Amino acid sequence: MHSVVYFLHFLVAIAGVAAIFWLAHKQALPAGVMPGRDLPVWVFSLGVVAIAIFELVSFKASSPPDPLWDFLNAYYPAGEAALHHDPAMLRHLIGKGTSGFVNIPVVAYLFAPFALFPPKIAAALYTLIGMAVTVTAWFLLIRAFRLELRERWLLAFLFLVNGPLLNGIKFGNLSYFILCALAGGLVLAREGRSGAAGALLGAATVIKPPLALFGLFFLFRRDVRGVLGYAAVGVVTVLLSLLVFGWANNLNWFETCIVQYSHSWLSTFSVQSISAFLIRFRPGIGIDYMDSSIAQIPTHGERLIASILTGLLLITAAAACIRVSSRMLPHTEQQTGLRRDLQYLLVLCLVLISSPLSWDRYYSWLLMPAAFFLRSRQTLASSQTVRWLGWLAIALVTPLVMRPNSLGALGQTSIYRLFWVSHLLYGGLLWFGLTARWLATSGGWLASRNEPTTDEVRDGRPTAACPQRPVNWPQPSGPRK
Repeated sequence: MHSVVYFLHFLVAIAGVAAIFWLAHKQALPAGVMPGRDLPVWVFSLGVVAIAIFELVSFKASSPPDPLWDFLNAYYPAGEAALHHDPAMLRHLIGKGTSGFVNIPVVAYLFAPFALFPPKIAAALYTLIGMAVTVTAWFLLIRAFRLELRERWLLAFLFLVNGPLLNGIKFGNLSYFILCALAGGLVLAREGRSGAAGALLGAATVIKPPLALFGLFFLFRRDVRGVLGYAAVGVVTVLLSLLVFGWANNLNWFETCIVQYSHSWLSTFSVQSISAFLIRFRPGIGIDYMDSSIAQIPTHGERLIASILTGLLLITAAAACIRVSSRMLPHTEQQTGLRRDLQYLLVLCLVLISSPLSWDRYYSWLLMPAAFFLRSRQTLASSQTVRWLGWLAIALVTPLVMRPNSLGALGQTSIYRLFWVSHLLYGGLLWFGLTARWLATSGGWLASRNEPTTDEVRDGRPTAACPQRPVNWPQPSGPRK
C-alpha cells in the first residue's frame, strides 16, 4: 500500500505543477485565497478538503512510522532535563548518538517550556508553531526573490508536496525551522542587515552544525558585520553551555555527536551524503543496514574517494565564486546583489552534499534554490537544457521519504539500494552544479543583456535602480490584484 502512495504522490506533484502552468496560461490563477472574491466557496472548500486528504495520506505513509519521534524521544526529554537541571539525564540522551539528543547541551533550554505540558499537548504545540514557521518561510522566499503570481503558486505547491519537508514535520525535527532561518538570513543580507543575518545564521548553526560553512560565506565576502554577528552567537552559545553544563558534558557531546560521525559513516537510507552513498556499495551492506543507526568504519580507499569528491566540490565552488567573465562590465549594484544571492545558495547546496551527516529532511532546504529558479527561468535559466535540469532537480527532491522495506519489491532491488535511494543527493548535486554555473557566468550574462535582477523590480513596478521595465522582461502570468 505504501509503495502505491509513493508513486501516486509523485504523479500528483507532476499533475499539480502542470495544472498551475495551464491555469497561468489561461490567466485563471486566483490572486488570493478568499472565497467569494477570487474563488467560489464550493471550489475553495473542495480544494481545501482535497489538499488535507492528500497531506494526511502522504503523512501517514511517509517515514518514520511513529510521528514526532525526534520531539518525543529527544527534544521533549531534553527539555525536561533542562527544566529540572538534570545534567545526568541530558548526558544519557546525548550518549544515544543519532537516536538521542544531538545538539550542544545548552540548546536543551529551548525545549524547557514544552516540558511544562504533557507530551501530547507539547507535541501539538510544537507542530503548530512549526507549521506557522513553514508558512513564514514561504512568505520570506516570495519576498527574497520577488516571486510573481504564478511562481508564488508553484512554490506553495512545491512546499505542499516536498517529501523531505513532510519528513521533517513528521519526525518533529528542527530542520524545517531552519528553512525559515535560512530564508530570513537571505532576506536580511539583501536588505543590507548583514550583522543580523550573521546572527540568525549563527543561531541556525548552533542547531545544525553543518551550516558552519556560512561563516566562510561572510568571511570570504569580507563582510565584517556578518562575521561578527555570526561569531558572536556561536561564542556566546559555547560559553553559556560551558558555564551551565561544564567542560565534561560539553566534551562528551562533541565527541559523541560530532567527532564520532567524522570517523564513522552511516549506511542508512536516511543519510543523503557522499560518504553514505559510497559505503552503501560495500559488499554485505544489505537491506538490514539501510535502516540501521550502527556506524561503519570506512576503509582507506573509501575515505580517499570521499576526500577527492569533496575536494572537487570545494574547488568548483571556489572557482565559481572567483571566475570573472571576459565580457563583464564594471560591477553594478544589481550584479553584486545577484552574485551574493547565488553565493548564498551555493554555500547552502555545498553544506548538504559535503557534510558526512546530511539527513534526508535537510533537503527541504533546497526549496530555496527552487524558488530562485522559478523566478529566474526566463533569465539565468534561459536555455531549454538548463530549464529541464532545474525541473529535474526539483523532481529528485520531491518524492516521499520512505523506508526501503515499506516499498515492497522496489525496496529490495539492488538498483534501488545502490542508486535510487540516493535521489536526494543527486538533486543536491544538480542544484549545486546549476548554481555554480549561474554564479560563474552571471556577471557577463547580465552585462551583455542589460536585464533587471530581482533587486531592480519590486512587484512589477519600476524602482530608482530600474526606472523603466524593458520590453523583453517577462510579464506576469496572471491577473494581479
